[in-house]
Amino acid sequence: MSRIDSLAVRIFKGGAWAFIFRLLASVSGFVTSVLLARLMAPAEVGAYFLLLSAVSVVAAFSLFGLNFSLVRLVAEALGKGERETGISVIRRGIGIAFIFSLIVSILSYILLCSGYVYSGELQFSSGYLPFLVAAWIFFSAILMVVSEIFRGLQNIFMASVLSGFLASFISVLGLLAYWLIVGSSELHDVLGVVVASTIVSCLFGYAVLSIRSACGGISVRGWGELLKVSAPLWLTNLMLIVLMQFDVWVLISNADSATVGLYGAASRVIQFLTFPMVVINSALMPIISELYARGERARLEKVVRGAAMVGFVPALIVFFLFVVWGGELLGYVYGVEYGKAGPILVTLASGQLISMACGPAGYTLMMTGRQGLMMWVTLVTGILSVALSLILVSDFGAQGVAIATSIGLATQCIVMWVSVYITNNFWTHPSMDIVFRPYQLLKALK
Repeated sequence: MSRIDSLAVRIFKGGAWAFIFRLLASVSGFVTSVLLARLMAPAEVGAYFLLLSAVSVVAAFSLFGLNFSLVRLVAEALGKGERETGISVIRRGIGIAFIFSLIVSILSYILLCSGYVYSGELQFSSGYLPFLVAAWIFFSAILMVVSEIFRGLQNIFMASVLSGFLASFISVLGLLAYWLIVGSSELHDVLGVVVASTIVSCLFGYAVLSIRSACGGISVRGWGELLKVSAPLWLTNLMLIVLMQFDVWVLISNADSATVGLYGAASRVIQFLTFPMVVINSALMPIISELYARGERARLEKVVRGAAMVGFVPALIVFFLFVVWGGELLGYVYGVEYGKAGPILVTLASGQLISMACGPAGYTLMMTGRQGLMMWVTLVTGILSVALSLILVSDFGAQGVAIATSIGLATQCIVMWVSVYITNNFWTHPSMDIVFRPYQLLKALK
């Protein structure tokens, strides 16, 4: 079996596992949002979505890009047959992540206890909320690092299990039991279940890593070198995460928590439109890097555009379902009052559909050495999205924020799509070859 063939087999298997567990994680996340709507009032649901957004950003911030650099460094060490070097990188990465995440979690706890952070009439300084949020940040960061280490070890099964599925599945079981036994809940009870699920997933992942890979223990030696590699990736990823969450922040500062709850419910449903392409992109990245390094740009364009079509077709079908039955779907699943978020759902889906019509342009820029260009495109279009959100939210509320978010996302992806052609002389949008000439396209994957 040739190197390309074995690479294709690994990508197929990895993509299959990623698809399965991404789907299960999406379903679990969807069920979680439904249970939240049943357990709490819309105002508290909105506060939960706000905390979820903040925790995602802060956890990623605390890792300083380690979740990306560890994948690369561990995979490189294994590829060279330097197992001890790989183990050393893993221990060093976990040690640095532990220290950084602990510091950020403590600072977050202090900030929440100060009373300056609140959502409407809900003070996040009350009760156990500061401790729960701080613990959520810490264990989310460590879980993220452990899952990406498994990805670097090419154990896509464990990486997929830990990347959202396991914690979300345990949360569903806990919240379902709480709903059946108690019937209603408050925010701190829900957070307790979510944090406990994250802790269990984190401990399970680290235990498997220690037993199967002999990577137990932590170290901080050589931290400067590791952070030097991580910093550029950290800056780009942090900008993306902040821009993805900014819509919720703008809305919470200009609207009531119930409105945020409606917006959060609509944005949660969007994942059913985007997750096929997310899975395909995760399997596509090494192919892009491999073919680009070999100078096979014609084959690379066929692979990228064929994969883009595979992700675009189901997204188009889901989009039309949202257009026709979006409000009814939200009302049926979350409750009658959530049916009003139908226009928001369609608006957000429109931006995502345009993004997917541009194909994996962003990943192509990153995998062909144009990370800096992607960073600047993200920054400029992010400023556009932020400015539009601030302008439109006062007059149009959640719908205005959704419009601004979609315009920013669409502009970003269109600019990256054009940038790929300018820098690499090929396109990334979906190709009809997979429909009319599937045999020729499959030959490009050999």
